[in-house]
Amino acid sequence: MDLLTGLRQKLEKGIESTSQRSKKVLHISRITLLIRNKKENEDELYRRLGREVHRYWEMKGRLDLTDLTRATLQQIRDVREKIAELEQSVEKLKQQEEVPPPEKERNREKIPAPDSGYSKAEEEKVEEEKPAPPGPSREEEENTAPPFLGEGEAIFVCPHCGDQIEEKTVICSHCKKHVYHD
Repeated sequence: MDLLTGLRQKLEKGIESTSQRSKKVLHISRITLLIRNKKENEDELYRRLGREVHRYWEMKGRLDLTDLTRATLQQIRDVREKIAELEQSVEKLKQQEEVPPPEKERNREKIPAPDSGYSKAEEEKVEEEKPAPPGPSREEEENTAPPFLGEGEAIFVCPHCGDQIEEKTVICSHCKKHVYHD
């Protein structure tokens, strides 16, 4: 019976760990998609700036900064700052280490506890099997860091199109883009 309970708990922890890791990968993919869109926006602003400067040069025969040119340059600066901010958030997410749950000692001495015939290890097993009080709300669970478990399986997602891919995929079969580089 204890074997089945232990297996069930390990399976639940593995599923929860996989779910948390998948959420992290999806969040990184979403931010990467935002970065790509911002870079495309930046490229469009550069093209617009070039057209504005060229049009002014053809009209006046000289180069001066107009209000329109200054506004475009400011937009480019704002987009660059946003890209840098998003890239930093991706790096923070990638570097975030999952905190392992505090593990109880594995090699415990079997010392009889007072008032019972059980050893400390056996008493702790009995205490672990008792139903826990109601846990945190769903919102609180989403905000806590997932425990590190070396087991489970990961889901890999293309950062460009969001399609599920294999772990060793280099080029996405859906969007035909390089998975780890733009």
